[in-house]
Amino acid sequence: MGKNGQPRIPIVDRNGELTGDYRNREEVHTLKSDYITPQAHILLVSPEGKIGVQTRAESKKYLGGKVIPLSGGGHLTDKDILKVGETLIKRKPLLEIDYVGGVARELEEELRVSIEPREVNEFRRLRGFYDLTEHAGYPFKAHFRTFWTLYSEEERGKIDNWNSLEVEDFYWLTPKEIEDKGIHKNLYHPYAESLLKEINKVSKRVK
Repeated sequence: MGKNGQPRIPIVDRNGELTGDYRNREEVHTLKSDYITPQAHILLVSPEGKIGVQTRAESKKYLGGKVIPLSGGGHLTDKDILKVGETLIKRKPLLEIDYVGGVARELEEELRVSIEPREVNEFRRLRGFYDLTEHAGYPFKAHFRTFWTLYSEEERGKIDNWNSLEVEDFYWLTPKEIEDKGIHKNLYHPYAESLLKEINKVSKRVK
């Protein structure tokens, strides 16, 4: 934790591995920043193959007020670091980022939806380094991992109690509706096109 108990963001390399450095949110997006941060995002997929999309709160720095074909996610922090062992020499702790736990935490914070790690699946083709600086309008380099999980409102309850500081609206769309409305184009282009392909695949798979 940083000053005033604020979570700090771990700095990673292009492969998403920890470097041992931690910074606050302002530092990673300053004008001359070259830091790479870990990001995790998740899609809720209905049994009918629809995708949960959200309108981000207007106050959000990145994509504020935009509709995006992602249900939740964002920066991972020092809250999402796990100790997985110790080094043989000097007995230093071995640490790694809990991407699944982190994205579950983000989803709970944004939509008030709880999921179990065993329910989470990854779009492995989307994993990697992305430079969103030009798209964001400020330094923004990240290692992305994107996940999905099946969610039935009939079984688990309607999603209508989201955190208004994070989310302005949430609703379900088919992949065709997402493409026709151009919602995916609100995201960084190379990632957006790949995400749309994965959305179409997973939608067909669950039906």
